[in-house]
Amino acid sequence: MGTIRFKVYGIDQQEELKTMIGGWMQNSSIPYDVESIVDVDQFIREGINSIPTIIIQTEFKLEQRQYKDKETFSDAIRKITSKMSSIVTNKIIIPTDFSKTAENAAAYGAELAKYLGGGLDMVHVLNPATDLNTGYMIDPGIESVKRKKLEDFSQQVAEQSGVNTTSKFILGFPIEELTQLSEESDVLMVVGATGESDILEKVFGSVASHLARRSKAPVLIVPKELKFKPFKEVVYASNDAGMDYRISALVKNFVSHFDCRLHCVHIGKDDQYPDWQMQAIFGEAEGVPRLEKAHLQESNVVEGLNRYCEKVGADLLILTTQQRNFWRTIVHTSITKEMSLNPHIPLLVLHDEKK
Repeated sequence: MGTIRFKVYGIDQQEELKTMIGGWMQNSSIPYDVESIVDVDQFIREGINSIPTIIIQTEFKLEQRQYKDKETFSDAIRKITSKMSSIVTNKIIIPTDFSKTAENAAAYGAELAKYLGGGLDMVHVLNPATDLNTGYMIDPGIESVKRKKLEDFSQQVAEQSGVNTTSKFILGFPIEELTQLSEESDVLMVVGATGESDILEKVFGSVASHLARRSKAPVLIVPKELKFKPFKEVVYASNDAGMDYRISALVKNFVSHFDCRLHCVHIGKDDQYPDWQMQAIFGEAEGVPRLEKAHLQESNVVEGLNRYCEKVGADLLILTTQQRNFWRTIVHTSITKEMSLNPHIPLLVLHDEKK
């Protein structure tokens, strides 16, 4: 597991900031280290223009003067720390409709939880019939049956896996309710793939594809009938070095749980994202696995990714939703079945919320 490192620059504020960081991190399973810096000469050498300033993992620099008050400064640090650790999860949320696909996703998520730590939360969202005059209308008998089914299913998963499992029954619209649940910190959503309409939906199913685009938490889409095996060859595809700086801690925290090789695949020309930059972003941190770097110059992104994944025997593909043009190329273009994303590889979708 990687360590989150904080460098705290300041004089009078040191103890207050260290106590604040310690309070957040005590509730996390992630090791952390806080380095206190009070020497003014070191401030100057390291380009610190005001105090207090906190640098997290050498990737995020926050100066209190940039925020309107101490509370918003504190909140910004907390949100970044939570975001960096959110795949080292305290909980895996698994939506279920009690189908075979959902059962498989639950079994997959339970095995994954043994590597990541934390428990499972089985969620069923019952979409009630809607009457425009009276609002939600639902047969109480159906609701009772579904609630009992969820309780029984959760108990079965817990007994079979040995993983702590809870359940949550919600009345509402699945995408909206699940998106709201994804706003919790330190969660990972695991959903089963079915397969219907557009490229992502054809391969992974409508609920999974909508969650992938809208969830605030990472979403792992599990192909139909796939059984969990520890990841050995993980492919992270990107076309944006700046975004990679922000998302790299998530990727590194996740893959550090497995004895695997990480393939950083840049979609574009070598000179746009040189190997040394990939190495600097993904290769210089504790717990990083073996690193491979590649560049794909393909007119069709999906074809190129498919070929690369097949060549290296990839067992996990990681993408992010912040890369708007890149994502549209993958999920919205009209291409043939042969060009669709490989439905036999799990897809982990991360979310970079930079505006």
